[in-house]
Amino acid sequence: MSETLGKENKEPKLLYRLDRRNPLMVMIDFISYSFFLLVPALPTAIYYDGWMRILGILGSTLLIWLLYSVIFFNYVEIYRDKIVIDRFIFGNQIIKPENIIHCDTLERAFLPAHVEIAQRTQHRIAKMTIIAGLTHKQADEIKTQIDFIIPLEKTDK
Repeated sequence: MSETLGKENKEPKLLYRLDRRNPLMVMIDFISYSFFLLVPALPTAIYYDGWMRILGILGSTLLIWLLYSVIFFNYVEIYRDKIVIDRFIFGNQIIKPENIIHCDTLERAFLPAHVEIAQRTQHRIAKMTIIAGLTHKQADEIKTQIDFIIPLEKTDK
């Protein structure tokens, strides 16, 4: 009996889980990113030279990364000691609260909301993770839970 109580206490407590997004919000994000990828970004990367080609390649890369975050999202779980973001491809991404630089939401009227998490990594200065295709309520709940688990010394400015 005492062994099972010890195991239950060692498992981290789940604070929040999001495994279902609004299909309309996902569709709006998908269509908008696909449009901007296919209309201005890729033709700029293909048909121009010099710095315009570089801008086209950078824009295409950014839009492909955003499409990846919209299409392959599976779920997000927030625990006291970690954030787990699962995508259908490339598996889980685990973010430790002490590595979070900042967390913010991008909310636009009549458009899907995004949660942006900037984190320190071992090899890079910073890494940005985006959870896209959310309703405003879902984005606010995720940001509130992430702000709750960030260590206090990071919140005092």
